[in-house]
Amino acid sequence: MMVETDALAECVQKLLWRLRNNLSATVLISGEPGTGKSTLAINMGAMGAYLTGQEWPWKKAIAYDGKQYLSCLQQLPEYSTVILNEAGEDLFNRDWQKKTSKAISRSQQNDRVYRKIKLFIVPYASMIDVNIIRTAHYRMHCSTLGSRRLVEVWEGMPAPMFQKHDKPYYKQIFRGYAFSKLPERMYKEYLHLDIGKKEDMNAKYRKQIES
Repeated sequence: MMVETDALAECVQKLLWRLRNNLSATVLISGEPGTGKSTLAINMGAMGAYLTGQEWPWKKAIAYDGKQYLSCLQQLPEYSTVILNEAGEDLFNRDWQKKTSKAISRSQQNDRVYRKIKLFIVPYASMIDVNIIRTAHYRMHCSTLGSRRLVEVWEGMPAPMFQKHDKPYYKQIFRGYAFSKLPERMYKEYLHLDIGKKEDMNAKYRKQIES
């Protein structure tokens, strides 16, 4: 097993290697609210910036719907990280899921153009289309154990050559406390951004209901 700080770096290094070799670098992060999904994702984005020696405008890298997500992919520099965050009540709206899944599918077909690490954050993996789940190189699940946040990491393994039509399977490679808390100032800025975005999303639904 990898030690705490090495676990995050090793995963991000592998994702960057995949980008340099024209492969997808997709991660699905699941877990109940408050278990540190967004913290883990931002830590991974910062690690990617450190390893590539480039700045990462994290506020511009977090999307809350399919349109924002595709915009982030186009605007951010190569080898940076894009985060598709859970969008409040939008997760339970089938129209949102359909549009967002379509945007994700489109981006998966253009990995050689975008060259981005893509992190998808959802409370439950079942909320993302099964075909997208299959394309994730890593699947991570956040939970709490006492006062500490626990993360489990599975790596996608290709199906055996003699079973070409079988689904890829995931092998657990890490289970531990692999990420730290965000700096206080950054955490407050993220909360302000996150709450504002979700309030905007929910305001749209209130208007739809009222009309």
